[in-house]
Amino acid sequence: MPGGFLVQPVDSREVAARLVELALGAPADRAPDMSGPEVSSWQDLFRSYLAATQQRKLVLPVPVPGSKAVRAGALLPPPGHTEGVRTWDQFLDEELPGRRAGRDPASRVKRGLGGAAADQEDGRADEEERCGEEPGALG
Repeated sequence: MPGGFLVQPVDSREVAARLVELALGAPADRAPDMSGPEVSSWQDLFRSYLAATQQRKLVLPVPVPGSKAVRAGALLPPPGHTEGVRTWDQFLDEELPGRRAGRDPASRVKRGLGGAAADQEDGRADEEERCGEEPGALG
């Protein structure tokens, strides 16, 4: 994991909406950069993802040669940028399959599943949701 990299992640749906707004609007010069609402490090983003997916992995910051500018904030937007509203934590809550519709990773333990069996069960439940079927209806 690159050590010391600060970023301000933005939701791709907000970027898409902004691009449509700009494309349909009056001609303009350069549009302001866009970012998400929070500054974070790569390590913090990765650690929160691992926690949200119930994974335990060691995250070690690794110095990257030639990255002094990045560590100084070169990946952060300039003043006057457009800022989205959806945070990284909101993204994790809304987008991770195991966290939606009340199915949390702890439910795997309640069903007595673990490892590959749990992954297969989760995949089956996801497929049932996409097909609009009742859980358990697929073979």
